[in-house]
Amino acid sequence: MRKIIFYISLFSDEVKLKLDKLGKSSKANDSVCVETEDEIDLTKISSDFLETILNILEHYDLIKLCLIICNKFKLTSKLGRYAVSSCLKYQSL
Repeated sequence: MRKIIFYISLFSDEVKLKLDKLGKSSKANDSVCVETEDEIDLTKISSDFLETILNILEHYDLIKLCLIICNKFKLTSKLGRYAVSSCLKYQSL
């Protein structure tokens, strides 16, 4: 997840500002990832932060990555939205 955030933040100053605001808020501080030697615990990520990441990915048309994240965090309510977006993107092929 950190790699995703890093790569997205390279593309847009607007994204950097949004993530900085989110990082400074108390909600984001509660959802800090816990690092061990080789693993990162992503179970403590807040739903607001996930929604922000999904919206950013959708803005840049990274629908497949949205589907992977929805599957990983079992966000079935959002999964349909990205499945439809994916179908609409490839319907003209």
